[in-house]
Amino acid sequence: MDKSVAKKVSCNTLNISNETQISPHIKSIYLSPMNSDRFELHIIIDDKTTITELRDVWYKIEQSRDFLMKAQGEDPNLFSTILLEFLEFKKEFSSYSLLSKEMNFYALAYFLWANSYLGSNEIRSRGADYFQKLLRTFQIKVAGIAFWENKGKESLSIKELPWGLTNGPINERRVIDSLRQFRKKKKKGSIIISPFITTVKLDLVNGLCIGHGYWVQAEELLRHATPKEFKEFEPILNTIFNDTNIEVRNYFSQFDEPTIEG
Repeated sequence: MDKSVAKKVSCNTLNISNETQISPHIKSIYLSPMNSDRFELHIIIDDKTTITELRDVWYKIEQSRDFLMKAQGEDPNLFSTILLEFLEFKKEFSSYSLLSKEMNFYALAYFLWANSYLGSNEIRSRGADYFQKLLRTFQIKVAGIAFWENKGKESLSIKELPWGLTNGPINERRVIDSLRQFRKKKKKGSIIISPFITTVKLDLVNGLCIGHGYWVQAEELLRHATPKEFKEFEPILNTIFNDTNIEVRNYFSQFDEPTIEG
């Protein structure tokens, strides 16, 4: 893979080395393609690698592959699955109305992330990817996503709030319907959630958003444009912010680095 369109996984993220020398001429490396919240195992061989050497270490490659699968699960719609599982848990002590407000805040923060004048193309592209994934989670189609993107850009161009907590793309009905479908799919077995997958992966996304400053930017826009509404919702945002800081630090500590024997 062209390393200009991929980033290495840091030791602090997956609790593993960036590169592992598994034989004299073969290395393994974990990479995350651009605009992806999934990691991939890549094997690097040099011009002295032989078929025999590759065959002899194949079990080590399988160990690394199995570790990665265990750490992040197999669901290709990982973001949506984790988000809906997160909401399914939260609805036990929250309301659909509050959940829709929270999702509209995420949408605003991710949209600002995607449309920052300060961020690099890579940063903006990642924000756009998460914004679109968020809206698709709630059954918003391509035309609907384009509508909200255009509406948001027009609002920003005249220094207005793209949307508030109650008039954004994700209303209460969308939350209810999406969770109902999610429960049906789990019951049928069409969605299988790895026991190692937790909502902290959502916190990792929000951690990036916070780190780049777009979370706070969304808060400031809401505080200025809808002060009463924001004041009522602010304690929830503070809780999410604090939990994110804790969870981002503590995630993958539950996984041990794969032991490569032999």
